[in-house]
Amino acid sequence: QKKLEEKPDVILLTAALPTFHFATDLSQKLRKYCKILMLGGPHATLFKKEILEKCPQFDLLVIGEADLSIVSLIKKIEEGITTKTKYDFSNIPNVVWRDSSKIIVNNTNPPIMDLDQFPTPDRDVIDIHSYHAAFSLLTSRGCPMQCTFCSRPVTGSTFRGRSAISVVDEMEMMLNKYPNIAERCN
Repeated sequence: QKKLEEKPDVILLTAALPTFHFATDLSQKLRKYCKILMLGGPHATLFKKEILEKCPQFDLLVIGEADLSIVSLIKKIEEGITTKTKYDFSNIPNVVWRDSSKIIVNNTNPPIMDLDQFPTPDRDVIDIHSYHAAFSLLTSRGCPMQCTFCSRPVTGSTFRGRSAISVVDEMEMMLNKYPNIAERCN
């Protein structure tokens, strides 16, 4: 709540298919706190136009693997806020947005092949001690299988794995940085 009262310029929510209704409920509450409200994740990737048609609280969507697009997107938003100009997201891949009443679906980037380029997540921004002996660790993206229930529409059919050394380094960092939680995992 304290961070929301600071009125951030941008809030980005994510939603998978089973959590979309939670994201829309939350988005209704968050709308008043920010200038731009975005949604990303599997649901946004699969139901692009439908979401912007039915959920006016969302200003735009980030779809697919948007890791690299988000940097350009935030720079464009900062530029628009500073200059008070109309937002034009047309050259930013993996973005779905409204230009007046028209919904525009931009091109998407190819799959990100080098997952080691990304830093480890900053877990200090969340209340890590409220977790019940569970950590999330990204080791790969993409899958050549055809399961209908997974994130393949977002991460694609090309399997890409992090290097073993980067995964082990992250595990060691987490065990050393959060020893109380690591004890609960045993």
